[in-house]
Amino acid sequence: MRTIGGVFCVDAHVVDRNMELVKSRLRSGMSGVNGKLAVRLNVDARGDVDASQLRIFPATVCQSGTGIRMTNILAMSEVRIGEDFLERSDIALQLGLIVSSNLKTVGIKSLSRDNSLVSSLEYGIEAVEIVTLSLGRPECYPLAQCGPSDPAALPRGFSNQGPVLSQGMNTQPSAERTGSTVTRSQLEQVASTKETVKDVVVAESEAPSTSEHGDLDHSSKIPLKMKLIALLLVTATGFGSHWSSGVTGAMKSTLKKQLHINNAQFSVLEASEDFMKTALILLSGLVTDRIGGASAMLWGNAIYSTGAIFVAAATTVRSYRFMIFGVVVQAFGDIATQVAQYKIFSSWFAPSNGFASTLGFQLGVGKIGSFVGKATANVIAKNTGDFSWVYWTAVFMNLFTNVTTVVYWYFTRWCAKKYTGTYDPATGEKLTESNKKFEVKKVLQLPWPFWSIVGFSLFQTSTAVIFSQNSTELAEKRFNMDAVKAGWYSSMAQYLGFFLVPLIGIFIDLLGNRITLMLVCGLGMLLSMCLAAWGPTYAGTAASFGIYGVAFTFGPTVIIDSIRTSMWHQEVFGSAYAVKIAVNNSMSIIVRIITGVIQDRDNDSYDNVVIVYVVLAAGSVLVAATLFIGSYWTVDLKHLQWTRKQRIAKGDVINERREQFGCGAEGYRNRRVSMSLFIALLFLILGAWAAYFWGVATGNND
Repeated sequence: MRTIGGVFCVDAHVVDRNMELVKSRLRSGMSGVNGKLAVRLNVDARGDVDASQLRIFPATVCQSGTGIRMTNILAMSEVRIGEDFLERSDIALQLGLIVSSNLKTVGIKSLSRDNSLVSSLEYGIEAVEIVTLSLGRPECYPLAQCGPSDPAALPRGFSNQGPVLSQGMNTQPSAERTGSTVTRSQLEQVASTKETVKDVVVAESEAPSTSEHGDLDHSSKIPLKMKLIALLLVTATGFGSHWSSGVTGAMKSTLKKQLHINNAQFSVLEASEDFMKTALILLSGLVTDRIGGASAMLWGNAIYSTGAIFVAAATTVRSYRFMIFGVVVQAFGDIATQVAQYKIFSSWFAPSNGFASTLGFQLGVGKIGSFVGKATANVIAKNTGDFSWVYWTAVFMNLFTNVTTVVYWYFTRWCAKKYTGTYDPATGEKLTESNKKFEVKKVLQLPWPFWSIVGFSLFQTSTAVIFSQNSTELAEKRFNMDAVKAGWYSSMAQYLGFFLVPLIGIFIDLLGNRITLMLVCGLGMLLSMCLAAWGPTYAGTAASFGIYGVAFTFGPTVIIDSIRTSMWHQEVFGSAYAVKIAVNNSMSIIVRIITGVIQDRDNDSYDNVVIVYVVLAAGSVLVAATLFIGSYWTVDLKHLQWTRKQRIAKGDVINERREQFGCGAEGYRNRRVSMSLFIALLFLILGAWAAYFWGVATGNND
């Protein structure tokens, strides 16, 4: 990347031969600076230019915290060209489309029909390049009103009189005031510095360089069809694991009979997987961020399939100990794949730009897999005469996922060579699939809005997981039916709303309101659990299952998308999602062990167990309500409610909050809060371990 006056610059837009505005990949940056850079226009005209008709509202540079912060380009829609000029120009009203408050750099590389760099003539200016940049304090006053008096406080290439590009081209204050007219003398000044400015405009970006990709003409924009192919491959990869996840819960009563275990021992069996996740998931998140989601998913699925084979073999020989070993091995793979698939999505799609829709589609298909696995488990066991075939069927599904994983791994390698990456259209942040180093510091400084979303998930997801795993047996007891029918009932309750999940994802991408959806989800879960607890009749339980089926569909998509949206740095999303899994699994271990003991002491009844579910659901409502109220007080929560248009228009606000999070007294306070919450997570994990080992010690695991 070339540097002119301390500024890294490239173009954000290009006009092609058909005069269509083509959005190319944005590449810009400045050492220690975040945000907007400058306004650049190349105007290709055939005759003289009526300069009095050309108006431009300049970009601004604001001092913030300890450094200089770039902010929005202001009112770019106010670019106006005289009618006479337009009649004699190769371009049309595309100039009026240069409206972007969310891009770091807005520029036109060339407006000539042949898409070549235009030149500047001494007379009858054929090409005009304008670079306007004004300096101000955080309030962004015009240049003449303020500015740091100490030149040392400014980045190289700037003075307290205005920006100086290269050899000292300094735009005049009169031209930099909002709405001021650019005079002919100023146009001629810019034209005289043509070569200087051209270097700025056409400076090379980080990614599309000949040394890295070999071809500057290769497409930097990833086509939508490539993203859809990636989505389909990752979704197919996760189908097998979702199938397997629904099996054990559906086979609870059968496993207890065939392996001669009680509820506490069954709880230990399921808690073994959660224990391994709490022990290794944080490390897995760091590794996934470092090596990338595709690589992590490749070896993760291989290990998961190996564990599935061990579990199936254990059911064949009817060995409880061997099954625990298989579950532990399976957990190693599941630890990697759970983080990897969502890390992959975060590198292809930005918040409010397809991420939630992608999650919705993947989770919807996953629900189909879980539904089929859970609903057919007892059917397969009954028709084959051996319940172990249920687990062998899951093995075959996992082998299929390994094939799709290999295909996706090669697909990502091909895309990496052909395309240069994806950017968040609101903030300009580059979405990464892997990092050059372990970002431990950023993980320890996850923002408090992220932790608030995790707090909601702690209650809501734990309720959903425990209730889902026990719903088949609950249906057997409440509806007085066999395991096959109960499996169908519980599966329909949990997964019949699969078609709603993609719609919820689309809703979030377009209309936001994430916290509102959390509150709706929590209230639905609470109502469902109350009916299960205090309406133990046939009708009450059926209503509980029905409401749960709808409320449950809101949870996963809105939680995962909110976690991503609440973060300042996408490159550590894998680690952040690992934190969420660690919290959920730690809570699930504790609750599962407690409810297992309660059920054993209550003559295998669910009458008292469901009260625990009510308490957890009430906790999720309390957290969601607090966040909803808080969204009216702080932008750190309010931006979770923004629509797609609002987020794109206010991308600079997100950048500003990210910057302030790490600077000054507020940054110090935020870092202390983040570290305190991370330490609390470690104590929760230790508590889960204590509960797990207590369950092993008291569950007669021999």
